[in-house]
Amino acid sequence: MNITRRHLLTAGLGGASLLLGGCAWPGARQSPRVVAGARATGGQDLLAALAEDGSIVWLRPRTRRAHGIARCGNDKFAVFDRRPGKSLEILRLSDGALLQRIACAEGAQFNGHGVADKQRPWIWATETQFDVNGNPSGWLSAYSLDAARRVIGVPTGGLAPHQCIQVGDRVLVANGGYREQPDNSDAKQLDPNRPSNLAWLNVSTRTLTGRRQLSDSALSLRHLARAPGGRAIVGAQREPGSSEALPLVFLADATQGLTPLPEPEGGWEQLVGFVGSVACNGTTVLATSPRVGAVVRWQLADQTPGQVTRIADVSSAGFSGVNTVLASGAGLFQYGESTSQHALAFDDHLLVV
Repeated sequence: MNITRRHLLTAGLGGASLLLGGCAWPGARQSPRVVAGARATGGQDLLAALAEDGSIVWLRPRTRRAHGIARCGNDKFAVFDRRPGKSLEILRLSDGALLQRIACAEGAQFNGHGVADKQRPWIWATETQFDVNGNPSGWLSAYSLDAARRVIGVPTGGLAPHQCIQVGDRVLVANGGYREQPDNSDAKQLDPNRPSNLAWLNVSTRTLTGRRQLSDSALSLRHLARAPGGRAIVGAQREPGSSEALPLVFLADATQGLTPLPEPEGGWEQLVGFVGSVACNGTTVLATSPRVGAVVRWQLADQTPGQVTRIADVSSAGFSGVNTVLASGAGLFQYGESTSQHALAFDDHLLVV
């Protein structure tokens, strides 16, 4: 049988207590090299830290599904709830110990991603704020680790801001363009009057310094990875009913806008309008499409079509130098040449240490 993420998420093959209870993990004496959100076969949401050889270093149960993960110190990282998020957590990298939990500000919800401030003990998180009438607006908000609360914010110039990354002295935000509703992850639709865009923010001055959007309003820009020269790789999702031939991965530049990467072998249609994550190590770009089990690989230096590899339910991608890091909803973990299998359904994002 072809095991999919749905099988793993719904099967009751032992439960979280069996997976988590009193185990001496094979990788416990090793340093974590990758941290990822996952779900155990019994339905328990958790964080997993893995070594290069794929052995588990530690597992930590969570009350909500994890999404984005960001480094915020030598031995600390932040993890964000999947949208609509209620809190962010700070954990110790070496053993997964919970150091701090910070609640989202009243009238707002986290959108699954964030980045550490370069100078202050703050975490900048993408969030949607709602006015008294329930109308949404996108914000990049700073949460102080000292005060354990929101301290300032910057409007992102769009709706449903999702992933954000540090690009030079700016924070780049992918505004998804969805008109969201409070505490509802499914009720969303693209707003034709405020389409998806990329926003460059100066968080020191709290100003929007640049914004770029596509001419086609049927795309939602969602996922980001740093690229050389102050540029970024952008992954998109396509609105159902729109053209299947729309490109889904772009190279973004603050002055030149968004340029589609070369069409993958077999065309954009095969990705069924969905990119789950993107990664770049400076020369190579990866994009995953979990719905069809596809990883597309491009070389930035040439204009040849992206090479497609099939991995069932492949969800997240990253790099450690030249080593490719991949994880799937069917429990596959790949670090360079090392491949391992786990009773876990890995989420769409991972942190490579």
